[in-house]
Amino acid sequence: MCQKKQSSQWLEKHDNLSYSSFDLESLRKSGLGHLICEDKIWSPALLIENGNDIVGLKKGDFSPIIKRKKENDMSLILMMKNQNGLVAVSDSKSTISNGMEEEYGRNVQKIFKGNNYILGTWGVNMLHIDVTVRIEDVLKSLVERYPDDFGAVLKEFQYHLKRDCEEEYYFIVGFRLNSQYYKDNYSYIIEGYTITAGDINMNFSDCSPSGCRAAGAIDMLPRNFSINMNWTEGELKKKAELLMQTAIKLGNEFMPYNPVGGEIQMVYLK
Repeated sequence: MCQKKQSSQWLEKHDNLSYSSFDLESLRKSGLGHLICEDKIWSPALLIENGNDIVGLKKGDFSPIIKRKKENDMSLILMMKNQNGLVAVSDSKSTISNGMEEEYGRNVQKIFKGNNYILGTWGVNMLHIDVTVRIEDVLKSLVERYPDDFGAVLKEFQYHLKRDCEEEYYFIVGFRLNSQYYKDNYSYIIEGYTITAGDINMNFSDCSPSGCRAAGAIDMLPRNFSINMNWTEGELKKKAELLMQTAIKLGNEFMPYNPVGGEIQMVYLK
């Protein structure tokens, strides 16, 4: 429920905040308690309230919290494959689990390698169980426990979600099939999953001989990839890294907030 304050009397002047910083018509309060002005979100900790009315602003740092548009648009992971192997690359920018504030200076691990698979995750990066923990720590432990079975990783992850959890968790998995089930060398599959407290849903399964799949902020990448079947391991890595570098550069140059950034992570499965 959004509420607008009709009076300007609650605005207090500060050294780094002027009356002109706010347009009263654009002021509203989100259902989470944040003050939203001109598409920027300000911490509720800075608000002085009397019932449902905002009556003042506390002195302090008035830097706005970075607003995120959609949970599943944060981060970028891509997997590229041909007959010689499968490479996964991701960015490492971290965003706090409320989806509104960037964690500066922390590189998050988003891709994890087992013996015969690579698992990537994007979107929500915290898991709320008995305590709140980072998903990267949970996935590291699960991949170590089930290095040959990504299905067990996803099932145990889902098992630990609280029944009243409303979050959706997104995964992309690239894996190598056992040769006894495949006649050719084209044995690399890429699949996408969404996990909720109630279910594990598959979004896609790509068993083509060569190709590239992206997850997360996919609008930052070109379409209709053409992946050469004969690219070597080194060429696959180089092409995948180039795509990630390009997405980060374009976001930095042309977007008010780039959801993709940080160090580039890369894992290869042969």
